[in-house]
Amino acid sequence: IRVVASSPLNVRRAFERLANKHEKQTERPACRCTAHTLDQWQQCGTVVNVAGHYALMPVHIEHQGAPLRATDPLPCSGTRSRHQAVNSLAQLAHTLHIQHTYTPTSIAALLPPENWNREPLLRHRVQNLARSLSSMACVRVADKGSTMLFAFCRQWVWDETAQFLLSEKYDPRPLSGNNNIQTALHDIIKKNKWPVNTARSLPLLYLLGKAKILTKGCILWRPIAAIVEPQLQRFFLRSAARAFTLLLRLLTEEICASFLVLKISDLHPWFHGLPDWGCEVIGECDCSGQFNNVTPASVMSDLGASVKWLAARRRWNAQELVWSIHRDNKKLDRAGKGTSSRFHYIAHRDLENLVYFSLLTDTYTQASGQIWSRTGAIPMGGPFSAQSADLRSVWGAKTRVDLMRRLGNLSFSPRGHPLWSTPRGNTISLAQFRDNVVVGARGPT
Repeated sequence: IRVVASSPLNVRRAFERLANKHEKQTERPACRCTAHTLDQWQQCGTVVNVAGHYALMPVHIEHQGAPLRATDPLPCSGTRSRHQAVNSLAQLAHTLHIQHTYTPTSIAALLPPENWNREPLLRHRVQNLARSLSSMACVRVADKGSTMLFAFCRQWVWDETAQFLLSEKYDPRPLSGNNNIQTALHDIIKKNKWPVNTARSLPLLYLLGKAKILTKGCILWRPIAAIVEPQLQRFFLRSAARAFTLLLRLLTEEICASFLVLKISDLHPWFHGLPDWGCEVIGECDCSGQFNNVTPASVMSDLGASVKWLAARRRWNAQELVWSIHRDNKKLDRAGKGTSSRFHYIAHRDLENLVYFSLLTDTYTQASGQIWSRTGAIPMGGPFSAQSADLRSVWGAKTRVDLMRRLGNLSFSPRGHPLWSTPRGNTISLAQFRDNVVVGARGPT
């Protein structure tokens, strides 16, 4: 068992804590890829050359003959941290809901006290390496390979980020306009009487390397906005995001041809039900440019149309639609006013205004010493970005009936998942989570 909650610090956080201090630089950093700094780079892995700059792909730190992973914990010394590890492992064994022989006593025997009373050499070693590397390099984590850290020269990342954002049709403006932007956003928030975050700041945009960089010659990037201090209070944004998710859940229940799942755990019933109808082949594909191809105007149009259709479908006769968000349990979220004081109410018109504000107004991010914004597509990392992309998928199953009929005749599996019988005698089933679509098929072709 590798999950040891002895400390909130792991290898990835040790690097990111120090690296983030340098991310909001206003001047282009100097390149420190010289012979004098080569030894510092080589302490963390094998150095490769990327466009004339040093890079580590991936960062390689060994401990006891094995490479450290990004999620490996860095335990601290003392009986308190050992006690936390014992309790965490005991809780993990209990949560798994399987037969086991672990007890707090047997788990404690697996963690010798002498290993916890020593000076945390591994923790200090990783922190020292992170301190020297973060001053010269940007450290990134590849998606689908969260155990891998990559390091690139800061000057190269600065230029690469600016070039990438221009290719993605982001509009740059100088940092001197930050105060004017903050004032304009604050006026809109005040006008709508939303709870403002007094510690608000522009989010930091950075590039996340895709796992495909390991197999392809070019490096593929994905822009992510790290919203540390949003313009609105975080609790209010989370409640509104849950209301949007609740709308999607109700739409998936009413639209029979929808194959969208809202949580990764919801894919498990679909996979377990494949043998029920004799699935023979399983494949996976990506929705190409899902966020770039969806415009905020289409999201607002689909949001209004879907709510009207859902209200007529479920015969909601209320003059004003209200979403009730429970403060403690997401499963108790519902449409309409709840009967408990533990509910937080959001009017649907406020939800639409918030989505509009997030997709078309509050789109400013900071990167490479400039402020960037893009209003022609869904912003990456926004509070309603994932829900907006999912809305197009689930509502498209209702409005694009002509496209869905090309798949074949619709039926359902024994567990209630949609199946399509194609003209060629095949049977297929689909399941979509975010921009990934999983396909199960049976038949001659």
